[in-house]
Amino acid sequence: MLSIMIVMPKTVLPSYYEGASKEYIKRLKRYCTLSLQSYDESISLENLLSGYHTIHVSTKGLPKNSVEFSQHLQELSLGGSSKIAFLLDVPFG
Repeated sequence: MLSIMIVMPKTVLPSYYEGASKEYIKRLKRYCTLSLQSYDESISLENLLSGYHTIHVSTKGLPKNSVEFSQHLQELSLGGSSKIAFLLDVPFG
């Protein structure tokens, strides 16, 4: 089963984000395992992301529609990447 982790900086998010996150996790659990991971300077991203194929998400990146996005995830899965991490607002490098 595909394992997806969403990694984002540790910030105070509005309470409705928590509820929405729980709802999406509930809806997707039959298709994949989904987890949210916040980080700060005390967490080593290298250790956290060990074994994961990483995808940097940025508003400045190249857009994909939902079909292209699902095809990309399918290609990763068929290529042996069963663990994928989406990095939100994580510095490149």
